[in-house]
Amino acid sequence: MSTPGPRARSPRVAAMVIIVFLIGGVTGAFVDRAIVDRKPAATSTTSSTTASTNTTGTQSGTTTTPSSTSSTTTSAPPAALALALITPVSGAKGVAANAPITVTFSAPLSKSSPTPVLAPAPSGSWSANGETFTFVPSSDFMPLSRVTLTVPGGPAGVLGAAGGRLNQSVTERFQIANGSVVRVQQLLSLLDYSPLSWTPTRAPLPTSDSASQIAAIYKPPEGTYGWRSRGWPAQLRAMWHPGVNDAFTRGLIMSFEADHALIPNGTIGASLWPALISALASNTLNTGGYNYAFANK
Repeated sequence: MSTPGPRARSPRVAAMVIIVFLIGGVTGAFVDRAIVDRKPAATSTTSSTTASTNTTGTQSGTTTTPSSTSSTTTSAPPAALALALITPVSGAKGVAANAPITVTFSAPLSKSSPTPVLAPAPSGSWSANGETFTFVPSSDFMPLSRVTLTVPGGPAGVLGAAGGRLNQSVTERFQIANGSVVRVQQLLSLLDYSPLSWTPTRAPLPTSDSASQIAAIYKPPEGTYGWRSRGWPAQLRAMWHPGVNDAFTRGLIMSFEADHALIPNGTIGASLWPALISALASNTLNTGGYNYAFANK
């Protein structure tokens, strides 16, 4: 008995099977595509992956990264300082020798800010309080000094508490008041340039103490005068007036100026005071006596 072999498959049946597989493959791809298309789109701000299907039924991943935005806060630069007021005002004359000097700005100052500069510079100190620099002298300026005040500006200039600076330097000038005629007469007597002697009521000021001597120029100590000897003509004695800058006193000044290389004009000028103080400190006395002459015309 023979065993039957495998039945040969009909070409028609094979064709139907192929058609079914093709239809199944196409239908699967269509279903996959429909499922993908019906999914809602991703709205996340982070990166998202979208599945796509190629025509052969395989899937590939595509990654999309949105651009990121970053906000940077930029602060405005500090406002520049501006000068509001300087006291004494520029060009002032007759300024008190020990008056405070103030420089006021538009905004508060930093404690580490450079200070204004004075020339000539007496002893004293600057301090910052709010918007104002104040200089308080510990000694007086010399009479008729022309003081220059410079307020530094620019990168190394005055600094505000908020970081702003004065854009450019400012320079102003003022003049100190003159000293007392009374003190001129006292000093000329002490230096033997007058026919009158002068004796202080209290203890004499140390001749080497320049600060005390300069202060006495503005506030002379009390004392008494006396003629050095007798025999002075009444006409000359009548010309003497304490505290008055008259012909008598101008003659004494001219004699001193001639001996100390100054212009002998009898004027109480800026150069006279330091020469008097220096002569007193060095005890440079007059050795030529006192000369006078009367003239009538």
